[in-house]
Amino acid sequence: MYTKIMFNPSKRWWDLLSVSLFLAALITVTYRLADTRWTDNLEIVIGLALIGAIIGLALGYSRFSPQTAGLFGFLFTLFFITWQLGELTPSNYIWLERLWLLGDRMWQNLVLFLRNQPLNDSILFLANMALLFWLVGISTGYQLTRYGKPWQGLVVLGIALVVIDLYHPPLAQSGVATAIFAVLALLLFSRMNYLKNARQWEEEEVGVDTDTGFNLMRSSLIILVLLVIFAWNAPRIVRAVVPNSPERQQMIQSLQSLRERFQNVTNPLRGSVAVLDEYYADEYALGTGSQLTDATVFTVQASITQRIGVPYYWRIRSYDYYDNGRWESTVTNQQSLRVGSPPLDYPQYSRRFNVRFDFRPVRNLSMVYVPGLPVGLNRNVLLVYDGSEPGKVEDVITVLADPDIPPGSTYQVTSSIASPTIAALREAGQDYPQWVVDRYLQLPDDLPQSIRDLAAEITAGLETPYDKAAAITQWLRDNIAYSATIPNPPTGRDPVEWVLFEHKQAFCNYYASAEVLMLRSLGIPSRWVIGYAQGFLDEEEDFYWVRDLDRHAWPEVFFPGIGWIEFEPTAFQSPIERPSGAGTEDRTPFPQPNPNQPQLLDEFEEATRFDENQASGPVNLQTTPLVSATLIILGLLIAGIVIFLVAANGRRRRWFPQQSFPAFLETSLRKRGWRIPRWLEQWSYYTQLAPVQRAFYSIHWLCHLFKIPITPAQTPAEQIQTLINHLPESETSALQLLQEYQKIAYSPYPADTAVAQQSARLIWKLAFQNRGKMILAKLGGKPLESNA
Repeated sequence: MYTKIMFNPSKRWWDLLSVSLFLAALITVTYRLADTRWTDNLEIVIGLALIGAIIGLALGYSRFSPQTAGLFGFLFTLFFITWQLGELTPSNYIWLERLWLLGDRMWQNLVLFLRNQPLNDSILFLANMALLFWLVGISTGYQLTRYGKPWQGLVVLGIALVVIDLYHPPLAQSGVATAIFAVLALLLFSRMNYLKNARQWEEEEVGVDTDTGFNLMRSSLIILVLLVIFAWNAPRIVRAVVPNSPERQQMIQSLQSLRERFQNVTNPLRGSVAVLDEYYADEYALGTGSQLTDATVFTVQASITQRIGVPYYWRIRSYDYYDNGRWESTVTNQQSLRVGSPPLDYPQYSRRFNVRFDFRPVRNLSMVYVPGLPVGLNRNVLLVYDGSEPGKVEDVITVLADPDIPPGSTYQVTSSIASPTIAALREAGQDYPQWVVDRYLQLPDDLPQSIRDLAAEITAGLETPYDKAAAITQWLRDNIAYSATIPNPPTGRDPVEWVLFEHKQAFCNYYASAEVLMLRSLGIPSRWVIGYAQGFLDEEEDFYWVRDLDRHAWPEVFFPGIGWIEFEPTAFQSPIERPSGAGTEDRTPFPQPNPNQPQLLDEFEEATRFDENQASGPVNLQTTPLVSATLIILGLLIAGIVIFLVAANGRRRRWFPQQSFPAFLETSLRKRGWRIPRWLEQWSYYTQLAPVQRAFYSIHWLCHLFKIPITPAQTPAEQIQTLINHLPESETSALQLLQEYQKIAYSPYPADTAVAQQSARLIWKLAFQNRGKMILAKLGGKPLESNA
């Protein structure tokens, strides 16, 4: 005999108005955080906090015990936090690789933080913000509907808002977010106080007017708005009457030590000005620098990946006029280049070849990334050009998109890329076109004589423009230390002269400016260029991954008959090593095409054909909170189904007697015409393999995880040999696994499943042990030093 305990909703504290006030307060704080633009992808915090709050509200209202609700909350936390942070890694990796890359980034940054060294990656800050606001959302939602006590979460949100306003003053000066949060929090307090009194009145059978709740909320709202308006303006009145008040100074001093301690972890975060468009104006100040992040800006695939001589430089704009730390572009000639137009031709230049590039930006492009001289694009653009006469394009300053290219879409450009040898550059001579001499030898009238003298000293005894440019490049690399940021140059002094002779630290803007000014003082035409360095080449996928930290400025020198040639004086970048061209064995071979990219088509019109479907390609979902929240909701449903099926594992075979669950799910989605995610296809394929095949297939994951270069074109024996070459201690187990796999794949003999699975497990164990030894050796070595 037992008594069944029934679920009683009256014991819960569900109230639509209270829930709405709580969600509005949460969204206010998270949007305030995202508006700082301290780093890319802060928008994910909004979606995570909102969905965490919804889950917390549901768990609080449910019949689950606190222990069961806590278990579900823990599982949801693991799933959503890991998923959203994993989405920030390159999409061309499988999820196991993404998790490994994410963990490696987190570990490296944690080590730097514990060593009290500046971080160059914002992932640690982003992960902490995501986890903090997720926990606030889910715990406060649970406390609200289960106990009617959301106060702890509101206090945390209030503290977070104060900290954000302290470190991001531009929006804090208006105080809008703080005022809205204060009104919402106090209204929620008033509402919860009324609900508790109403419940007590009901238990004591005290009669209350039905409009009491509405009248109370209305009165509270009026009073709160008046109080907030007064509090909002009170500090301004105090500051106007008592300038530099001691109270303000005392607060700043008390927070200074805390700020200095956590400055390292916020080192990779940016200021309050966000660049939503990739656009550079006619004028560009050298500035004091900033800490860049590893956020992806674009990816690009080239028809020729092994460029002989120098890396690719992704130019955005060049500048010709300098005056006291500021560059200006004075070129105003414009000409449209439409899709299907005849290709541009540059017959006056030699030692060049055409390369096609496929770009996929993650920012809105008003200006197009174009290396070398553009021959044609599959987008309508406007060229800002220079030349000996109007209408004759001999140089392209920048390429303007018409219309803008949205993030997530792709565009193709064919460019004429220079690839001369050192001998060819030395032989180019000094017979410069008049339009080059008129524009690219400009120097300010008050240019310090010390810069001219330094250029003459460095190049003494050298004859050719190339040798002089190479000597100045090397001098800057050897004598000016790299620093991502510098102090404001002294007023009244030329910033470049101050860097060269006093500060002796600089970033790329100053390296490039110094070289251009010194070369022009020697009569060598040169210009200042802004854009991005080559970035990281993913050799497996054959594309360049260009990040925010690859933003760069460099000098270009004009050589008659060849065109503009890049030089690299910035010490932080790898030096350029061109072939000498002195002998037949050192002649520049024709670059080999990239086999993973379609080659240039014979008909130019077809190569520049515009694909409307491509133009409306997918937008980066990380920048769209509403879409991100929608995906999270879908992920929640899928996670719930998976958890339910795992719990009911004993009955799974009765539901899906012919198929595994992932195979059943893949089949169902295909029948409905839905797009199948890559991870589901791989999971489904894996579950349909024989046990021995699964064991061998797991080695593919291991190789991808530890970046062991195996390819589908290799035979199983070649793949295993590659594994052994990189992990010699696994030779015995690897050969045993290969033997069992070959039995089941190529012979009628049965394979030993236990041996294959044991061999695979031992290989994984050895790989992780090897990785652990490498990490421990690294941690036990010399502490890392900052580049700054």
